[in-house]
Amino acid sequence: MTTENPAQNLAPDAGKIEVYRQPAGMGVRVDDGPGFQGADIKPFYDSLLAKVTTRASTRDECIRKM
Repeated sequence: MTTENPAQNLAPDAGKIEVYRQPAGMGVRVDDGPGFQGADIKPFYDSLLAKVTTRASTRDECIRKM
């Protein structure tokens, strides 16, 4: 999850996160930072708010979990 804005040539975007639903479940890992509901995101930092990885028996299963 990033704050990159496609309408602004993927420049970092800023503002308040109003809704955040964190993925969860078996084989789902979230490495998060400032990405949470109510966070005030400034444009001066890395645009990566959270990284999601999945694990399963096959690539297709991982894709479905994503």
